[in-house]
Amino acid sequence: MTRLSPIVRVGLISAGLLLAGGGCITVGGSGSTQQTTDGSFFRSGDKGATWERKVALPTNKGVGSITAANVTHIAQNAGYPQMLMLGTDNAGVVFSTDRGETWQQPAQLKEGKVASLALHPGDKCTSFVAIGNKLLRSTDCTLTYEISYVDARPAAAITSVAVDFYDPRRIYISTSEGDLLRSTDGGGAWGAVKRFDGGIVKLVMSSADSRVLWVGLKDRGFWRTNDAGTTWTDLTRTMDEFSGARAMTDVVEDRTVPGTLIHASRYGLLKTVNGGDTWTRLNIVTPPETAAITGLAVNPKNGQEIYYAAGTTLYASGDGGQTWVTRRSPAPRLATVFAVDLETGGAVYMGMTKPKQ
Repeated sequence: MTRLSPIVRVGLISAGLLLAGGGCITVGGSGSTQQTTDGSFFRSGDKGATWERKVALPTNKGVGSITAANVTHIAQNAGYPQMLMLGTDNAGVVFSTDRGETWQQPAQLKEGKVASLALHPGDKCTSFVAIGNKLLRSTDCTLTYEISYVDARPAAAITSVAVDFYDPRRIYISTSEGDLLRSTDGGGAWGAVKRFDGGIVKLVMSSADSRVLWVGLKDRGFWRTNDAGTTWTDLTRTMDEFSGARAMTDVVEDRTVPGTLIHASRYGLLKTVNGGDTWTRLNIVTPPETAAITGLAVNPKNGQEIYYAAGTTLYASGDGGQTWVTRRSPAPRLATVFAVDLETGGAVYMGMTKPKQ
């Protein structure tokens, strides 16, 4: 393996040196959670029909709130499903050990814009957070973070992190410069897997076979490997009949059927049941070629349940995308990320961000 950049052994990081942007989480007296009503994280127990705002941040100064945090990522620990971690674009990271009922915040990651995050599938105390051109790793339940990887290009950004569930020492990261990198020692040393012609938007690892990876590029295409990156298949032209499909915004896996993906783009939603060899259009309510889809999730226990948002409208389907129920957002914000509980499939989680002025 070609060594690109050794781990930067600088010990514990300083939030003031590493992170940019101001933290916006409120800490105060017991009434602080009621200062605003818009919220940043919501949970639904009835497939999105109703939502509960879950923003409580207990501290030694009283009960604070994560209301002002703009949530852009949700990760759940497959081996310890009570644990959720949120990435934000303005307040670093927050995490919960009770499925979002209450929240905590790592001392070192109270600020900054999170580009991606991942939780170790077998160790609840190990997590990875990407901020800018750096990947941070904690092995002590978020008490401390160290730098695991730094891209030598300051303008580069790490866009996705994936931990191999079969061998958690294998970790993949993708970058905005088109690099797919891999570590085989838990994040100590990194080597190049492939360099793509275009920035990588999303990296997805198959839940059935960790050797199968999909890579979506920014306006440039879609690729798959079946052998952990040794060989690659360019799937870009398989979706060219759908205008705007190359402008991918997200892609998620249907865990109930291996090789099934839902692909969101400017076109709308496409579905493949054969790993990307062919695609079909989902008959969504949002008109094709004008779709501004933010947030996309498939129930890991029932692939017929699909959720997405466009603007302040939420969409849910219980029949694989044939019909949709629409609902208004429970808050004056944009739904930017959805997740469905990995263990039960019974709870839907939603992260929201304030619209840009």
